[in-house]
Amino acid sequence: MAHVQILVCYGGVWDEGRRKYEGGVLKGIVVSKEITHKDLQDELYDLAEVDPTKFDIKIRCIYEINGKKEAPPFELSNDRDLKFYILSENPLEVPLYLSFEPTSNQCKKVLNKDYNSVPGSNQVQNLNTHPPIGMDTLHDNEVSIGEVQVVRELIKSKFKGVGRLYKPRDIIEDMRQDYGINMSYEKVWRARENAYERVRRSPEWSYNLLRRYGEALKLTNPGFLNCIRSVIVMDGTFLKNKYRGAIGEVPNLGFVTDRKTCFSKGISSVFPSAFHGLHVQHLTQNLHDKYKNDTVATLFYNASRTYRESTFLEAWRCLLTFPNGSGKYLNDVGIARWSRVHCLGRRYNMMTTNIAESMNSILKEPRDFPIASFLEHVRALLQRWFWKRREEGIKVTPTLTKWVELVIQKKQERALTMKVNPIDCYQFHVKDLDKEEVVNFQTQECACKEFQAEQLPCSHVIAIAWDRNINVYSLCANYYTNEYLLVAYVEVVYPFGNQSD
Repeated sequence: MAHVQILVCYGGVWDEGRRKYEGGVLKGIVVSKEITHKDLQDELYDLAEVDPTKFDIKIRCIYEINGKKEAPPFELSNDRDLKFYILSENPLEVPLYLSFEPTSNQCKKVLNKDYNSVPGSNQVQNLNTHPPIGMDTLHDNEVSIGEVQVVRELIKSKFKGVGRLYKPRDIIEDMRQDYGINMSYEKVWRARENAYERVRRSPEWSYNLLRRYGEALKLTNPGFLNCIRSVIVMDGTFLKNKYRGAIGEVPNLGFVTDRKTCFSKGISSVFPSAFHGLHVQHLTQNLHDKYKNDTVATLFYNASRTYRESTFLEAWRCLLTFPNGSGKYLNDVGIARWSRVHCLGRRYNMMTTNIAESMNSILKEPRDFPIASFLEHVRALLQRWFWKRREEGIKVTPTLTKWVELVIQKKQERALTMKVNPIDCYQFHVKDLDKEEVVNFQTQECACKEFQAEQLPCSHVIAIAWDRNINVYSLCANYYTNEYLLVAYVEVVYPFGNQSD
């Protein structure tokens, strides 16, 4: 069977006046050339993670005519439109743009056809007025609450247990294989949401449980609420359930994000006193794309990460000499938002949003859970991580962790060419091929500022340690040692038992 690659953009909005789709996320899908319009809709609902029972989908694209995109958007509203699109010369060059609108009131009429609600109340009369639903009725294309209830009971067990995920596509396939039933994406979505709520309860119920969950967590894991670096790294809305989460005022709070306007507006409005730093790698990529100059990107990298004012100024002066406007661009962004040496807040070593992207990947699907179920998933994840790292830590023999050993090794290579001249008992003058620094062992400081910032010996300090027969490991902060790594994971993360207890 032949397949076709299609680019899909969703999450943005149509500017009808300019005939342009703005914002959104670009993804790719591979579908059969024989796919029907209904199946494509199901595929796109799944991709965008949108509830088909609440939103209608519009699928549009823009064709170039005589090399210009002047024609109105081409809407794929039926099988004929889809066939024309797929049989065009190269669908990959014509992305599909998705927009979603709330469904009409007709949907509510269909869903409530078997119920007679009591006016002014949430009670329901005559729940059993419709005939019993058997497996044979599931072939009907009309949405039925009874059918949804049957499917819910069939799949409910799949959601029990922490981290059990069950996608609509998987349910459709299982129903086909196990029961010989072909079901629409809409029915499956509704049954899945119904089963989710039956097993994990509603978002409202989950939030009401939150305080009790926290108290139970503290009782079963005393001391877990200890300390945390008050830096929030973001690359989008994290929680995906009905309630998206909120935090209160936090002293010395800092944010690290990419340069999306929505982040800047939101942070300045809700947390006016918080520091807002920018994702350095994202800015580097912007420079690459905007100015097509590797030297500019390298100079920016050096300027952003240095601990020294003089090194920053040297790189910054070079950037300003480029006539392409890269210096003005970075200045307009705000130097304090990307330069380590000018940082007004505490961003520690959080120069990129990689940590957020990693956690988003791990928690991609649990983010849809009601909040208490989500936190229980995270707790179980930490339980596994702590156990695994304890087991690994017991087997490790070197003094420092593997990561720190590699860092020290690179610094030792740079120290080989350095010459040490004592000033007094504690101070030393260290000369390299083109630079020189002063190190004070009494105050644990080097003029390069790396020693005091990282609490790891820089190459200048290592050169002195070799010259004075000092153990390099003794100059590393204790929390870089394997002993401290093991201590960090020595505590056990316990489940809190049955909710009824």
